[in-house]
Amino acid sequence: MNENSKSKKVFDKFTNVCVKVGNEVHLRSLQDAFAVLMPLFILAGLAVLINNVIFPLFAHGALLTNLQIWGYRCN
Repeated sequence: MNENSKSKKVFDKFTNVCVKVGNEVHLRSLQDAFAVLMPLFILAGLAVLINNVIFPLFAHGALLTNLQIWGYRCN
């Protein structure tokens, strides 16, 4: 038995296990939930970045407080 046939057997077994796990209903529903929530997480991260990094670069004092208020109302 050569090296290619051994690696093909291992790859085939691994593929079979992956197919079984991928067809699990509970895991698929978790995958769908994360796919729906991921854009919201990205938007929240961008809002935090803008609120705490970008605004302080060009605003100070009362103007900075007024700009940052939209980020703190979510708390």
